Amino acid sequence: MEVFNQALSLAHDEDVSTWTRAIAHWMEEHRVSTIPLVQLQQSVQMPLVQLWLALLLGEYAIEQRGEFYDVQQLWVSAG
Repeated sequence: MEVFNQALSLAHDEDVSTWTRAIAHWMEEHRVSTIPLVQLQQSVQMPLVQLWLALLLGEYAIEQRGEFYDVQQLWVSAG
């Protein structure tokens, strides 16, 4: 529980809502509802950790379509 609270505290120190809006704006602008995580990261030009945090807290759906450790097969869908 302590680790969760630390992660949540870190998220509140950052501007996650701005990151989430940037992702939503990009997806709307490009008319994309589902995209590979790596492609989204390259498109919005956010550090992967920042993007991951924004996706988790922004209630995006994240789906593993390949092997467990294959980051190329992580897909993101707008909520």
